[in-house]
Amino acid sequence: YVGLPVLRAAWGQPRRPLLDSPGVKQGYIITQWSQITIPAAPRLFDPVAPALYDPPVHQQLIDYQQFISAQVANTIADLAGVVKETTEGRKLCGVAYGHLLDDWSGQGSVQLAGHLALSQILATPQIDFLVGPPPPQLFPTTALSSVIAHNKLYLAQGDEHTPQRLAQAAASGVGFIHLATEEAPVPSSSALKQARAAFEALAEQSLKDGQPFVPRVALVVDENSATYLKPACELTRVVLTEQARQVQRIGLPVDVWLLDDLLAGLLPDYQMYVFADAFALTSSQREALHQRLAAAGGVVVWIYAAGAIEQAVSGASMRDLMGIRPTVLTKAGPLRVVIAPGEPPVSSNETSPLEYGLTGVLSPRFMIVDKEAQSLGKLKGSSWPGLVMTTQGAAPWIYSVAPGLPASVLASLVSSAEIDLLASPGTQVCGQSGLVCLAGTEGNQKLALELPTGFSAIDLVTGASLGQEGSRIDLELPAGQTIIIRLVK
Repeated sequence: YVGLPVLRAAWGQPRRPLLDSPGVKQGYIITQWSQITIPAAPRLFDPVAPALYDPPVHQQLIDYQQFISAQVANTIADLAGVVKETTEGRKLCGVAYGHLLDDWSGQGSVQLAGHLALSQILATPQIDFLVGPPPPQLFPTTALSSVIAHNKLYLAQGDEHTPQRLAQAAASGVGFIHLATEEAPVPSSSALKQARAAFEALAEQSLKDGQPFVPRVALVVDENSATYLKPACELTRVVLTEQARQVQRIGLPVDVWLLDDLLAGLLPDYQMYVFADAFALTSSQREALHQRLAAAGGVVVWIYAAGAIEQAVSGASMRDLMGIRPTVLTKAGPLRVVIAPGEPPVSSNETSPLEYGLTGVLSPRFMIVDKEAQSLGKLKGSSWPGLVMTTQGAAPWIYSVAPGLPASVLASLVSSAEIDLLASPGTQVCGQSGLVCLAGTEGNQKLALELPTGFSAIDLVTGASLGQEGSRIDLELPAGQTIIIRLVK
């Protein structure tokens, strides 16, 4: 803020208060910078406070969460600058940072850990690479496509130093760091050299094999909007971690991007865009985003409070973004969506209702009052639509009032848009150059992989031939198991 009057206005205080007013005398109204302190823990974790902060009431908490990430990023840049200066640029410098999709349950929060300035880190020239925690199954817990677009290397940690684990890293487009534990100590020097040689040969060969599968789905996350979420609450976990987990199980390769990069024009066109937390947008950002997506012509999925925040939480700004008219309910209540069995977008084989959302109560909530939108699901216990679809041009735009939209529903929306799945819903798929990894997540899954023209398939671990070009591979994949396939021209 350029001055105290601007700060007071943003924090809901009189812009120019009377010095003898009770608020000034009691120290509630800020008249000096020294009065600004770190918010007390009871206020940060207030169980009664809304899970989504409203700027007129909670701007101080929003500012604090943005400050933490900015300060962490500034400190990292300073330290990296010292490294580059001391080594005269001869050493690479990296940082363990940007874990915004990690599961922070029981270990703090992504907001208070300062992990919401990844775009600032990616713009720091002194940083050459990022390091992430061991990924769940195949996928890093960051916006990997943004990391790569900014010419940074990403290294995933892991405690399994096996050829399969190295191949998973290669298929995900990342490097690999062995994380030593008592159960998995550092391998011998000769074993490390052998593994490194195998990894380099694998990466080199996969580049020669070409890129048969181009990701058709983009998951877009917004760091700034995440600072409007109350730390360590269920909404934060479901909006970021759980929604990312569901998107990455639809049976297609998925690229994860920062919203800033989409607005900067760095993204190619995709056939489907899922916006996990595009909550806090200016009017110019909403307009640019709407135009960009309308021009791309893909399926668009909006989640929970899409476009809800500018100067305050508002249904009008949501309508500007999505073309769907919601209303805001400030009273806390349950937020779960139910889709009837056999109804689109649920498989006709389902005999039970599909249900998703939060387990507790939430404030604020958003109810859809747009009669022109097609209802695909209901808010549990009411007649309110909870999942709706409208069209922009010929493309479907979907809005879910609850986060955590399941992989099966997303896969159905993909199929209805005539986008072919590579594997059945519930399967994680990633592909980099000539490698494709399929990871089972839900019991024994029967998968079908359609081979692209000009490519045959080899099981990377066993060396067995799986199929010839243009054929279909039928596989059975137990939960937790991974099949790594090399596609050869």
